[in-house]
Amino acid sequence: MSNQSIEIIEKKDNFRIELHPVGGFRFIFENYIKGLSSKQSAVEVLNKLNIEHTVLIDCSVCTVIRILSGKFKGDYDTNFDFDRGVFSLIQDRG
Repeated sequence: MSNQSIEIIEKKDNFRIELHPVGGFRFIFENYIKGLSSKQSAVEVLNKLNIEHTVLIDCSVCTVIRILSGKFKGDYDTNFDFDRGVFSLIQDRG
């Protein structure tokens, strides 16, 4: 078992970026209830952060976003936790 812990890269109000030792980066937005689709939510939050991106997949079961440059470059799956009001982008290292 590893003693590696989650590193907080950036934190502001209801937003943070975490680096997970195994899984990569996660963008986490708390209190995020806007009635938008996964694609709309991802585009909205990444535009606000001025992060260049494109939508790779947008279907009824998943949305995959590609961040095109910078230290967060890579593919991200979207996730909603409706009970907690949390929207996340989770790096897909597969």
